[in-house]
Amino acid sequence: MGAQVARPGRLRQADGGTLVLDDVAGLPAEFQPKLLQWLQTGRYRPIGAESDAMAVVKLVACTSANLDALAVAGRFLPELALKLRGHTVRLVPLARRAADLVGLANAVAAPSGVASWSAVLTPAATEVLALYKWPGNLRELAQVLQQLRPLPPPVQVKALPAALVEAVRGRPVPTARQQVPGDTDATQPTPTAAELRKLLERFDGDVDAMAKALGRERKHVNHWLVMAGVQGPGDSSTGGPPLRNS
Repeated sequence: MGAQVARPGRLRQADGGTLVLDDVAGLPAEFQPKLLQWLQTGRYRPIGAESDAMAVVKLVACTSANLDALAVAGRFLPELALKLRGHTVRLVPLARRAADLVGLANAVAAPSGVASWSAVLTPAATEVLALYKWPGNLRELAQVLQQLRPLPPPVQVKALPAALVEAVRGRPVPTARQQVPGDTDATQPTPTAAELRKLLERFDGDVDAMAKALGRERKHVNHWLVMAGVQGPGDSSTGGPPLRNS
């Protein structure tokens, strides 16, 4: 049998520094009292040791669950939930940070060969990603981007995961009572899906010309087209001309 090399545990490695516990709500029940004991005393028992050790560590516990609710349900140690409450920082979910999507995408999974996903994704593809609800937050975003990294630019809507695109298209098309975020002119109604398709035919798929005629920015028109179920540039599956940006 080969010799076994003793390795220091996470607490010993983090002694004097910071330890991050990801998804602390998933900590098995048998380990919760041990974590609580260490938080209260600073002492813990290393595996295989006959005496306790000390570790002074700054702890960052992350979770998307409500620990208090889990404690009431008997699925998390109430004393530990209280101890972990400390200084709480609540992060806004990705679904509410559409304006930061490209920057966050660059941070969690930078594209290959270029500095930003804005140079890789078409405007329509970016709109779809911005409209998606992202139930898995940054982890889900990173997984999607990893699938897109090998693809040569421009990455169009049809290259995105089908389930993601369908989830976005399942949302209602904007109406006069549902203005595009950032569209300050609430007096002009948003075009219907039928009107957008007629405009596409009129301008031969030129999104910039459509935006100029409607008195809107191109990003607003792209938003309407996505919500209406129109595909990305070069895809004419909806029966209209392919979209193009001047």
